[in-house]
Amino acid sequence: MTNLNYSKSLLLKVHFQPTNILFTLTFLKGNIVFWTSVGMWKIRGTKKLTLAAIEIALKAIFKKVDQLNCKFLHIELYGFNKNKKTITKSLKNGSTKIKSISDKTSNPHNGCRKKKTRRI
Repeated sequence: MTNLNYSKSLLLKVHFQPTNILFTLTFLKGNIVFWTSVGMWKIRGTKKLTLAAIEIALKAIFKKVDQLNCKFLHIELYGFNKNKKTITKSLKNGSTKIKSISDKTSNPHNGCRKKKTRRI
């Protein structure tokens, strides 16, 4: 394994998708250190979006952050999900200090035409 220059702060990117949640832990320059998803922990279907499943993935992230001796986290959130507030609360309760939380969800300005709704 190559010798990595560990910094005291890391960047955690959280991508909310309709069926899964992806977590990517990177250095500030963008090199990926660790990634995980809720579906990676053998949880299938709608159970992936429950709070218990999300906490399993967050425990793995905090374990890796502790291994890297990281003191500060910068968090970027992408996408829409009903659990966004609960994830930010559980990240605040972690052992590392959070320097910044930014929501980088891109909203379409009108965008493509929607499909015609099906009438029965």
